[in-house]
Amino acid sequence: MKYTSNFITIETSKGLMTIPCKIANAISSKSTSMTCLACPTCNGDIGLMKYCKSCCEGKDKVEIESSLVKSAIRVSKEQKILLTDELEQQISEVDKVIQVLGSINKDHLDTRRIIGSYYVIPDKKSPKPVQKFYTKLQKGLLSTEKNLVVRFANSSKEKLGILTARDNYILLLNVAYLEDFNEFDQEIESTLEEPELQAVKAFLSKIKPVNIDSIIDLRREKIEKIILSGDTTTIKEPEIKTEIDYFDSDPIEVIAEQLKQEAKEKPVEVKG
Repeated sequence: MKYTSNFITIETSKGLMTIPCKIANAISSKSTSMTCLACPTCNGDIGLMKYCKSCCEGKDKVEIESSLVKSAIRVSKEQKILLTDELEQQISEVDKVIQVLGSINKDHLDTRRIIGSYYVIPDKKSPKPVQKFYTKLQKGLLSTEKNLVVRFANSSKEKLGILTARDNYILLLNVAYLEDFNEFDQEIESTLEEPELQAVKAFLSKIKPVNIDSIIDLRREKIEKIILSGDTTTIKEPEIKTEIDYFDSDPIEVIAEQLKQEAKEKPVEVKG
């Protein structure tokens, strides 16, 4: 796995604590990718500008007429399969099926492999007795310790899924195939002395609670403001807090020392 440098930041009463770290994606898809466009002459790649990268290499870019462009499914960087009408039809048929493969205990699902989720609701155009099957399945899944393992397709890609139940509907979880899942491959020193562990517990207990639903995408909000105003000078930059450099010290010791200092500064309650 490829790890990239990052930071964990925690706001404390003394400033911003920064812990250097590295991150890597737990999922790296090796399956067939989405459909792409192919050149009618050489079956080469066609980008959004509708010209063939191979045919136009070293030459002027010539746009290909839309009616001549072929559809294809990319299998790898070097290989793609042209879509015939028959293959298109087969893919469309597969897209409509959620095939149950078996069951799995709810506590056996590794949440690291969950990629996304879909709501599954009954088709109201189907007969009432058939709609009842949905309710039975939903209530049955809700009342047992089992989830259903399924195979389904979306955007011309075959996917692995888990059918699970919520209070009044069924949720389809998209789960990464094992071959696409990156097992954790690092050795990390993870032992602490009891005083250090107690200091960290006390520190974490002081971090303010937050309502996750109140958190917004700041980057998206900023882009929307730029688009609406057309003037980047009207956007107020967030206040930059003083950052404490912890690179030359152990964050655990810093936390312990901070808690000791706060205890000293706390006024002593005198009982009368």
